[in-house]
Amino acid sequence: MPIGDEMKDFDTYNKMQLVEFYEFLGRWARLLFVAQSPSLPANIETLLRLLLPLVSCEFNPVKTDDDVPSDSDYDDDIVDEII
Repeated sequence: MPIGDEMKDFDTYNKMQLVEFYEFLGRWARLLFVAQSPSLPANIETLLRLLLPLVSCEFNPVKTDDDVPSDSDYDDDIVDEII
């Protein structure tokens, strides 16, 4: 993260922003599991399944876009009814 005033913000040099931590996890997952899967989300999921038990947490998979119905899924039906 860029630091504007180096002397004023000196204590922020050793602090990681949350977005930087997310980027770190993504890059680490890509590096570790690139041979297993070319998919970044799959690599991140594998990494989180390994890391979360270390802090007494468990991985809860989220629904992907394919699992969640949306209004746009039914647009074809509406067009068929009009025609």
